[in-house]
Amino acid sequence: MVVALLLEPEEIKQGEKTTNSILDQIFDLTIAASKTATLRTDNFHISEYLVVLTKLFVNDDVVDYILKHAQVKNFIQSQSRVQFFCNLLVSVTAYDQSDVLLRLTCITLFNILWSTSFNDKYKTELKENERFVNLVKSTADKEDTLVENDFQKHLSSIKKAADGILFNLSLENITKTVKSNVTANTTFFMISYSHADTAFCKQLTNALQQTSMHNSFWVDFLNIKNRHGNEEAHTDDLWEEIAEAIEKASAIILLVSKNYYDSKSCRQELAYAKDMQKKRIIPIFVQKDYKPTGWLGIRVAGLAYIDFNKKLFNDALKELYDSLSIKSQELSSSNDEGKDHKATETAQKQLFSSTALDKPTAQWSSDAVNFWFEENRIDLQLRALLDFQNGEELLVYAEELKSNFDREQRDTRARFEKQYGVPLNTVQFIRFKQALYRLHGEQHPAEQKIEASNPPVSFICSIM
Repeated sequence: MVVALLLEPEEIKQGEKTTNSILDQIFDLTIAASKTATLRTDNFHISEYLVVLTKLFVNDDVVDYILKHAQVKNFIQSQSRVQFFCNLLVSVTAYDQSDVLLRLTCITLFNILWSTSFNDKYKTELKENERFVNLVKSTADKEDTLVENDFQKHLSSIKKAADGILFNLSLENITKTVKSNVTANTTFFMISYSHADTAFCKQLTNALQQTSMHNSFWVDFLNIKNRHGNEEAHTDDLWEEIAEAIEKASAIILLVSKNYYDSKSCRQELAYAKDMQKKRIIPIFVQKDYKPTGWLGIRVAGLAYIDFNKKLFNDALKELYDSLSIKSQELSSSNDEGKDHKATETAQKQLFSSTALDKPTAQWSSDAVNFWFEENRIDLQLRALLDFQNGEELLVYAEELKSNFDREQRDTRARFEKQYGVPLNTVQFIRFKQALYRLHGEQHPAEQKIEASNPPVSFICSIM
């Protein structure tokens, strides 16, 4: 069981005898535990076996092996292995849910059956179990939260799993009357991502908003308010709002990563967008050396993608924005305003840039700082890392850089590589330093004149 937890689903499903025997043993112990009054066998609670299966069921090959081919010694009384999991869930819900392990058992079973429901070959059998369907429907109508546990990454809440099962089995109309910030007349693009990749998603969203004054971008943490306040909401049970955004989006920007593959919520989003709504998908590769496989690999195969790991952030961003602009013009070709989109956008940006940067640097806003970085062709990843909020911070940092250049360069390089997983481009840092020194010199011309009148003496000249 420890080996199974350490392995990724892609590693354990390879078909070798060793890995198959691990799956056989885990499933056999699950069956054995289900037959006892305490739901225990070999000193382990059934929830501990189910947690392992939940992690591995993200891979459809593992699902098929367990439900069709796993070699077990314990006899299953149910008609099939699918029915075994359905009936086990129904029976466990009758227990006292104040027990943490029983609660975890319910959560894992809901997640296992949600993973199963993505496969067409098992949908009919799931729908035929009336007690199971009634339980899922009643659960979907209740509010629920995640149970805190060490495997939370692989577990969705009971309510989220129940909603997902009903959606996959076509037992509920997901498009309900909801209030959102989506406007039907607005050309916008939805960003679909795993919450484990929130940091990159925020960086990308911020950059897109800064460089685009015509298109708008829908992402959950900007468009859905937390039900308990006005702070950002990472949605768990707000599928209706997400579905509405998918339906009205011009295209879906997909942040491809292992985290996305591991998420059943992400799988549901992409299935609805590509399979049902036939939306244009723009894959963005955000994880170094990751190659999508399984259900994710199938859906992005053959699509033109942009790899942010193999290009400078600014270059990859431009490629993405060019792609979005082309599609935007195609969608609005019948609209006279669409013909002037590029000219209008450029004029707006130039107007803002000229007025914002004409102010004294100390009065620059965050937007003006962004335009300064763009005008000097400095990588937006460096901009995001340093996170200047105004022009005054730029000037203060310029003085610090002049006084402690070696230390600041080492610190910035270390932080950059830790944040993005790649070394900071030397030319980019030199470009930033020179632009910053020019800016500082414009604010302190007397200092610049003194420096110019006292040029540095070379090492060779000093010897002579």
